[in-house]
Amino acid sequence: MVLRRFQESLLGMGKIVGPNEYGIYRWRTRGFEETQAAIALLWRFLDPVKRAQASASIRRVLDGYRSGHLRARRSWLAKSAHGAHASSTASEPDADMVQRAWAGGFLDAEGCFGTYHSRPRKGGPDWYRIRVSATQHGQVGVPAEVLVRLRSALGGLGRIERHGDSDDFNGSPRAPMRSSMF
Repeated sequence: MVLRRFQESLLGMGKIVGPNEYGIYRWRTRGFEETQAAIALLWRFLDPVKRAQASASIRRVLDGYRSGHLRARRSWLAKSAHGAHASSTASEPDADMVQRAWAGGFLDAEGCFGTYHSRPRKGGPDWYRIRVSATQHGQVGVPAEVLVRLRSALGGLGRIERHGDSDDFNGSPRAPMRSSMF
């Protein structure tokens, strides 16, 4: 479901393949032009590290064609406009909705969801806390920009704290949940 929504957000580009031997599905583009278009649509949502990776990848391919090490082959895909391009009448989503959608996708890929048992308060019942977290490396002593963006997209919930090495940080929006189900 998440991959289908992602594909729809990219105007129907790419294809979903899988599952592989581990049961994992993935979305992938179908050619250099479609890859460039997908990167262009995602560009403003990428952090500087991912932008640098995308730029370097495109440069490597272009340099390969310029040097003659790579040669284009004829595409077996039909050259037609994506249906979403011609028929889309959806209005532009608001910025908050886009940020929450980005946060959902980021947490789906990089996050961890779970519960843990908190110590009972004096005279109070046991309770559980929902934990959502994502660990990322940044610069030494500075949280990764992507965690700062995640916290912002979630309305400032949670905190970012060091999680091991001096460049390893964990962003965890937390919400208490009182329950006796667990």
